[in-house]
Amino acid sequence: IDTDVPLFAQFAIDDDTEYRSIASSFADTFVRAATPEVWAGVRWQQRVKVRLMQESRWLDLEQFLLDLRGNNGVPHTSVVGNRVELDMSAWTGVSDLLVGDQLTLGERQTKGHAFFDECVWTDAGLSLSGFSYVSHVSPAEGDQFLLTLVNDRTHDVVDVPNVYRASSSFASRMANHQNFDYSENGFTATLPWELLDSLSVNPDSGWKVADSWSLTGRVVASGIERTVAVRQARKGGSAGALRSAGLSDRGRVALPLTKSGYFSLEFRSFSAVLASVSAAESELA
Repeated sequence: IDTDVPLFAQFAIDDDTEYRSIASSFADTFVRAATPEVWAGVRWQQRVKVRLMQESRWLDLEQFLLDLRGNNGVPHTSVVGNRVELDMSAWTGVSDLLVGDQLTLGERQTKGHAFFDECVWTDAGLSLSGFSYVSHVSPAEGDQFLLTLVNDRTHDVVDVPNVYRASSSFASRMANHQNFDYSENGFTATLPWELLDSLSVNPDSGWKVADSWSLTGRVVASGIERTVAVRQARKGGSAGALRSAGLSDRGRVALPLTKSGYFSLEFRSFSAVLASVSAAESELA
């Protein structure tokens, strides 16, 4: 339904009655056999094409293909229980075409995303800002975004405190979803120095200074929840020029970095530390 059947749509429009009859029967066979799991993975415009073919509505199909040229983005959606459903009311002529499970978008089309676009050291610790969203789900009051650090070796989980929602001028541009505004889906967070100190080595739980930590986000939008790894939004700015910082005992440093585009935090220890440096005449001391 998502790939093969819609290929015959334009041919049926351009051809004669016999070809159209065969194409309609072909579409009908697959529509009748489709399960809810099948519909959940089909792109919205392919659903409409196949249903119009099934009902032999060739003029409506031709108009729909023309309309798609100006607006092929996923229509607005609404959340009903734990389902994300298409709102087809803006599509005159096909607004009541899809019914039941044919309206539901599955997880493949409602994935969660979390990005950081700033990462700087401050007096309070490591400060992050970025944005998160669930694809094709409009933000709502009460939405949440939570961050956790996950030890890549032991899989221990540590909650990141002080995660706050914020505005983001970059979120909607990054998503590029024509009918959805994610500008209020930004976040800010700080990893305090005390937390970083404890993560760098903790014998009680088996953490080691060489361990690395991944950053995971839990996105809740209109009641739809997704858990995702936090990625780098862009290579420019502070998110692309990550710097290390020394910890309290000056024998260890915290090093934020990216692995295949995903945020990671590592710690390094040193056997020798430069405590001070001064210049006297032509010599360094």
